[in-house]
Amino acid sequence: MEEKQLKIRVAADDKGKRLDKFLAEKFSKEFSRSYLQKLLKDGKVLLNGGVPKRHHTVETGEYVEITVPRPVESVIKAEKIPLTIVYEDEYLLVVNKPQGMVTHPAPGNYTGTLVNALLGHCHDLSGIGGVLKPGIVHRLDKGTSGLLVVAKTDVVHRKLAKQFKNKTTKRVYTALVRGRVELDHGTIELPIGRSVRDRKKMAVKFEDEKSKSATTHYKVIKRFKDFTILECILGTGRTHQIRVHLSYIGHPILGDEKYGSKGRFNMPMLHAAMIGFTHPITKKFMEFSVRPPKEMRDAIKGGEREELETKKQEKKRQRGK
Repeated sequence: MEEKQLKIRVAADDKGKRLDKFLAEKFSKEFSRSYLQKLLKDGKVLLNGGVPKRHHTVETGEYVEITVPRPVESVIKAEKIPLTIVYEDEYLLVVNKPQGMVTHPAPGNYTGTLVNALLGHCHDLSGIGGVLKPGIVHRLDKGTSGLLVVAKTDVVHRKLAKQFKNKTTKRVYTALVRGRVELDHGTIELPIGRSVRDRKKMAVKFEDEKSKSATTHYKVIKRFKDFTILECILGTGRTHQIRVHLSYIGHPILGDEKYGSKGRFNMPMLHAAMIGFTHPITKKFMEFSVRPPKEMRDAIKGGEREELETKKQEKKRQRGK
């Protein structure tokens, strides 16, 4: 497929809209908003024959030209890596990503990722995510296990992405956090932005125009002596959101060295336990759940044993009085 040239003139009804929003509305069926923003950044969008300013607001009669590059053939290697597929049809897959697996290739990680495994399983993945992210609608951190939905076609990808954007999906996480969380349930609403000290980290940042609002709802499932099991529901989907929010309130996730609680675990004890979404083609709401990985289950069993032993010792003390 050769590169495409698209042209559109600004109508009176669109006057005053920011250019990226204008394009997202006009080409919502063809491209995702993030892809259009990338074209803007790469100089593939011209306004009246010139490169527009990033936050330009359009005026009636202005002429917009878009150059859509020829798709680049994927150079990511398909690998025969075992996958735990929870659901699959001709349009999408739901997979259970193990701890320690990177979701998609990136500098330093071009093999052994979930994408490499997906390409080894099937070749019909959507291309909207680009060469390095075929089929990837959303992602999980390397250390986070659990459920991901993967798109096989561009149409399905766009419709799923819209659900994530509109917050009509349901995502429930299980987290083991340090200490005993006092409230039975709560909501953390704190803006998140890139850390100034470490660009690989995110942080709660109140006075930064680049920060984004973030909401995490949590509920205590069980308290143990030194840690608490939480159920976390995402109100937004910011990078490292649950990890940053829980660390900020003083209960970092066990094993999360980046945000303050490594301990005896090598990876964060965070698991994407449930995902729910409306199937873009059948329109049926689908919900899937998987239990936590063995290391998390063992930690919970250890807490239960310790709790039982404490109760036994307390009974002995009571009898001895």
